[in-house]
Amino acid sequence: MTSAQDKLYWRLWGAAARANDWVQVKGRLIATRANAARSPDHARLWAQAAQLAAAETRAITVQDLRRAATLIAQSHKSHPSHKSHLALNNPQLDRLYSLLHLLADPDDLDARLKHDNPAVGERERLCKRIAAAAPHAYIDRICRDRFEDYTPPFWEDLPLNHLKILHHTLRERTQDWTRPLNASPPADASAMYTRSHVPAESKDPF
Repeated sequence: MTSAQDKLYWRLWGAAARANDWVQVKGRLIATRANAARSPDHARLWAQAAQLAAAETRAITVQDLRRAATLIAQSHKSHPSHKSHLALNNPQLDRLYSLLHLLADPDDLDARLKHDNPAVGERERLCKRIAAAAPHAYIDRICRDRFEDYTPPFWEDLPLNHLKILHHTLRERTQDWTRPLNASPPADASAMYTRSHVPAESKDPF
């Protein structure tokens, strides 16, 4: 997990806690189990937290609710472990982030879409990496050559498996590229990058 991902986690957790009055005073959780009726996601969270508390023969705490959210994010596993949110992989983080959004606002349709469709988060990450890898003109050239279902210039709409291929292709072809620091973008966007190992007989940097 990156520092930015950790900060986002705590920001989303804080928003969910405030929205539900998950406050602990003198060791006691102010919110009651009635909070579980707010949505199916709340009900599942409280049920998971109750299991954690029962294992130690005590009342539910804010920490139990927070740990329960992390366990739910791993629910695709047959035996989710009690690992920290810091140890989650990207798909699990996507699920955790969307869950926290839903706990803060059960009517958040974007969060519901991401929570129920894990591929949405993977697509967003791939699109960000692809966009950062090379100029649009170069991405467009590869898509025209490789994907029959490509509708220029909207490479972001390619099927997920094609986006994976595109990202892999860009990573292989651009690994030796360097971008001049503090340089203004040239008129030809494809010239924004130069290649450090271009054969002398070739004039095409790509």
